Amino acid sequence: MLFGMTMAQFPANARVLSDADLDRISSVKKMSTDVMTDIVMMSRRPDLSQADSDCVKSTLRSLTQIADELQSYEYLITIESQLKDFDDDNAVRGVLRFAVENALKILETERKHLGEISDQCARNPISADKARQATQFIDSTVSVLKSLQPRLLQTRGLGDGQECRVNARLWTVPRWPPHGLHGEVP
Repeated sequence: MLFGMTMAQFPANARVLSDADLDRISSVKKMSTDVMTDIVMMSRRPDLSQADSDCVKSTLRSLTQIADELQSYEYLITIESQLKDFDDDNAVRGVLRFAVENALKILETERKHLGEISDQCARNPISADKARQATQFIDSTVSVLKSLQPRLLQTRGLGDGQECRVNARLWTVPRWPPHGLHGEVP
């Protein structure tokens, strides 16, 4: 599920993200579950026309692919609660920023793909509605992630090319902000 891994349980002592941020992130889990369940149920209806069935299944495949592509970024976005012995909030902010930025790139690309499915299914009202529902979910998820960005831009976080090890996986965080964006010189 999109953003369904560990978002249901967040501690009240999150350091970088506020409780309101965590609530918005958690709301994505419920939206994801609702959308996926609805589309799966629709795909199993025996009374669907072949065209509607094909379009609904395409939408479901697209959502499943999005979930697969976002899996590692989901983990990084929800990692703050697991970093109890890590005292560098700027590093955590850098990891979160990296994950949010990359998740947004995936979502924006996949939204275009869902738009194509919606266009292809426009003559089939049931499946067109499901494609629109999936697109609205993607838009809502993008909105939630973008709402986190101001908090993640408060400091530079990790420096250029610094690495952060999280549960034995090494992540290299790109420099942010890019040279010249805020008059900074590397």
